[in-house]
Amino acid sequence: MPIGDETPKEWAAAGLREEAVRRLVGLPAEERTRERVAREARQIGISTTTMFRLLAAWRHAPVRPTLLPEPRGAKRGSLRTPVAKRQIINEAVERFFLRREAPRISDLCDEIEARCRFAGLTPPSRATVERHVAALDQRRIIRLREGPTAASSALRSMPLRQPSELNPQAIRHLVDITQGVTARIFRVLADLAEEAILSEAERINSGAVLDLPLAPRAAAA
Repeated sequence: MPIGDETPKEWAAAGLREEAVRRLVGLPAEERTRERVAREARQIGISTTTMFRLLAAWRHAPVRPTLLPEPRGAKRGSLRTPVAKRQIINEAVERFFLRREAPRISDLCDEIEARCRFAGLTPPSRATVERHVAALDQRRIIRLREGPTAASSALRSMPLRQPSELNPQAIRHLVDITQGVTARIFRVLADLAEEAILSEAERINSGAVLDLPLAPRAAAA
């Protein structure tokens, strides 16, 4: 179901892109080769470069609106295109709405309106925002909101001699790279704890977490 100004045809195209992207991100890292990406791209009639761009966008905001085709003639990155407005909605949802405090929809609308006004865009309607939120994976929402608590609990359970503390930015990064999945959080921290023991630091610091790439092997599905 379209959530904004896009047509049913555009929404269907985004659905095909979502299926292809999900197939790719579900593969082990060693199987996610350029050839495999190119094959998926050909199947849905887009370029390999576009598919890589979609994969990057999906990691940032894994919702179907992220994958909508850009309007013909629109300049990528232009703040005057519907794509820019969707990016603002995605970022507000990811960074503001998907947090443990669980703000109200009205708060999310206010946040999006402020970001749109700053960018010189007309804010979307409340109905558009509500449809966007409804399209989210509810299980993922729960994981991301509970992720910081799981991270703190896992950190305390590590067999280290010195207390480990992570700043809010590091905790957010840890939740991002593990998608808030408790088992992945434990695996990532266990790897860092092993490195801390071998180096005799005996603690995990924020820098070690922030240095982790967005797709560490410990966070692989």
